[in-house]
Amino acid sequence: MKAPLFLAGPGVPRGRGEALVYLLDIYPTICDLIGAPAPQGIDGVSFKPVITGKAKQARRELMLAYRDVQRAYRDGRWKLIRYPQVNLTQFFDLRSDPFELRNLAGEPAQAKRLAQMSASLQRMQKQFGDSLPLTVEKPQPVAFTPPTAKRSNN
Repeated sequence: MKAPLFLAGPGVPRGRGEALVYLLDIYPTICDLIGAPAPQGIDGVSFKPVITGKAKQARRELMLAYRDVQRAYRDGRWKLIRYPQVNLTQFFDLRSDPFELRNLAGEPAQAKRLAQMSASLQRMQKQFGDSLPLTVEKPQPVAFTPPTAKRSNN
């Protein structure tokens, strides 16, 4: 999703990184930074080694989710986004297209990679206990129709 994350405090050097992290990684990282043990069984991982310069990454991949609307899988280069309610897929090469302007999902040359990324997304869904189907039998229309004054007064 590429939302910025800023950390500052004692022992946190100035700098910038491009490591993959997710919200669930913040808690174990704070625990690690202050020397407290992170609880067992949480899904997050500490990215303190990235902050301190001892590692370039804490994760190789991420699964992203937004309610029952969207699921995504991302690694250091590629990003797959799936919108189950409308049966739509987007697939981007973030190295050559960092602003996600060119959807590669329909390109035959990317079919194998897209299948691999889809399998990785499904694997991570199982890992996190996410049972949202990635395809629906009766998809909603892809195009958004804004409400009209007449429809919104009902």
